[in-house]
Amino acid sequence: MRAPPHQLISGGLVVPPFSLRRHLLSLVSADPHYALCTFNNRTTNHGSLAFAFLCPVVIETLHRSLSSSPSLGGHAADLLYSYQRKDVPSSKVAVELVVETLMHGDKADGASLVGAVVAAARLRNPRLGRWAHGIAVKGWMPWNPHLGSALVGMYGKCGCLGDSHQAFVEMPERNLVCCNAMMDAFARSGELESARRIFDDLGSRDIVSWNTMIGGYARRGLAGEALRLFRQLLLEVDGLEPNKVTFFIVFLACTGLKGVELGRQVHGLVVVNQMGSSIGICNALVDMYSKCGRLDLSWQVFDRMPERDIVSWNTMLASFVRSKCFFKALELFVSMQAVGFTRPDEFSMVSVINACALLKEWSLGKSSHACIEKMGMVKDGVLCNSLIGMYANCGFPEDALKVFRTFPSRDLVSWNTMLNCYVDKGFPVQALSLFHDMQMSNFKPDKITLASLTSACSQLGDGKISRCLHGYIIRTPAELDIVVYNSVITMYARCCCLNYACRIFHMIDINDRNVSTWSAMIGALATHGKGMEALELFSEMRKVGPQPDDITFMEALSACRHSGLVDEGRQLFHCMTQRYNIMPTYEHYGCMVDLLGRAGHLEEAEKLVRNMPMKPRTSILGALLGACRIHGDVEIAERVMKQLELAVDSDGIYVLMSNIYATSNRWDRVKKLRHSMREQGIKKKEAGYSFVSS
Repeated sequence: MRAPPHQLISGGLVVPPFSLRRHLLSLVSADPHYALCTFNNRTTNHGSLAFAFLCPVVIETLHRSLSSSPSLGGHAADLLYSYQRKDVPSSKVAVELVVETLMHGDKADGASLVGAVVAAARLRNPRLGRWAHGIAVKGWMPWNPHLGSALVGMYGKCGCLGDSHQAFVEMPERNLVCCNAMMDAFARSGELESARRIFDDLGSRDIVSWNTMIGGYARRGLAGEALRLFRQLLLEVDGLEPNKVTFFIVFLACTGLKGVELGRQVHGLVVVNQMGSSIGICNALVDMYSKCGRLDLSWQVFDRMPERDIVSWNTMLASFVRSKCFFKALELFVSMQAVGFTRPDEFSMVSVINACALLKEWSLGKSSHACIEKMGMVKDGVLCNSLIGMYANCGFPEDALKVFRTFPSRDLVSWNTMLNCYVDKGFPVQALSLFHDMQMSNFKPDKITLASLTSACSQLGDGKISRCLHGYIIRTPAELDIVVYNSVITMYARCCCLNYACRIFHMIDINDRNVSTWSAMIGALATHGKGMEALELFSEMRKVGPQPDDITFMEALSACRHSGLVDEGRQLFHCMTQRYNIMPTYEHYGCMVDLLGRAGHLEEAEKLVRNMPMKPRTSILGALLGACRIHGDVEIAERVMKQLELAVDSDGIYVLMSNIYATSNRWDRVKKLRHSMREQGIKKKEAGYSFVSS
């Protein structure tokens, strides 16, 4: 005997998709009331498939049936809630259409209106919520506190604080749920004082009230205040225990304070409250420990989890990448697939792509890209931007451009990533051309875009183009900050427009200048041979500006090098290490060696190289050998080559040494050195060329 149609759906029988669609059509047409009840049951085998087919059917049937069956409103409201809980393609469009259908006519009841408002809040679409609000205000149905609370919460989540407060004020009666909703709206908008007034005026508070207020502080960066309120909840409130949401918020506050010990105490409280096995709590712990710099504790929590979901794996993957343990991240990704877990999602692949980018593993990144294509994730914006960045970081701008061109939904991040790729790889003309395409696509630049463009003009060294860009920056509506002005100073300095760089620097208020501003201007003066002016500016910075960093000292030492200020350079190097406790880098040592060598202090320069705490690079040796060539000191040059016992494989070092021998007329040594180069397969590179624009 053939089973009734409804048993084919709710009775657990397997029905082919084409048959299922036909039965859905017949069910909804015959009994819309029963169909809505059935499809809201999330335990059916064909739940998600039924919902996918149900969208057009319900929209058409509800429109016909509301006028004759007002009771359908409650079931339609349940349908709205269910749509938000199911993974249904185009569910947002479906919900909007269902809400529009519910708004048709005067037969919508309270349940359907509340469902419409909740759906609007989840869709962040205040227009839908205003329709329901308008129906209630017109008096077509009695006002109830559930609808009022839903309206206050909906407007708050949609960023309409004024409308939320107006709905709150106009409510004839307010319950605790409504007050919590208003408090949440204030907290989301940053009006923490207003939220706190409502919190303090509440006669009785539930755990939602506490979570809302604590979460408001935590999300706004006031982690200390959030933890004080949490402590008050634990010590002063009887009969009210923190729930999972409370602990999620507290872990966020601990992350903001980098308070790993405090986080461990809260972790212990979680265990005492028997929530330690919760997947969500464990995921929050993994994230908190990793962001506080304790990857070992993060892994310990993850490893001991009795059950994991996709968020668990993604959180641990992101933790490894954040802690620069890129190989461990890739190993974890392989383990994730080996244990037969569900397929990775977009967040998983972003972590994998970022790990490949930072490792410069182009082949592995290419393989990951192929997996992304097979899984149909190529339309995800964040993932495509990560792919562009990965190819750029691995030195393959052509592949980056290919992803960029084929990405249908480019955003500003996509354009900025591609622009930065061209600038980093030394293609300024292509970067400016891409910016032209960006303008033609009606994208407005931000400060990141402008900083990349100034770097491109710096590489070109074209003063005319730089001035045009500066004019564009002045006219652009983009929000400018000190980073853009710093890059403009550097751009003018590299384009031989020192007077423009000085003008920009003095236009910036002294209180707005950061350490990069001072460093950029000192570097500009140093590049143009204004050594004394650069040192005077450095002294002014030490008096009225921020504390100099390693880059500032590098620019000041460069000023001494370009102007031959040996004594001042020695003082700076000593001040950096002794007064500011800044450890010199390769660049600092190279600058000092070059300064001493050019001035003829070759023995002092050699001693400095010998006393370096790290193995000297070829560039530092090249600076010392170059000084030996200038001053004709063959003995020190030979000691540099022999006593340091470096495996020199750079043609530049051999050429320098050969020239030193040639200057001293030691042609036998020249011949021997060139023979050694041929034996080792080291060839002298061809001369390059420069581009200078007038």
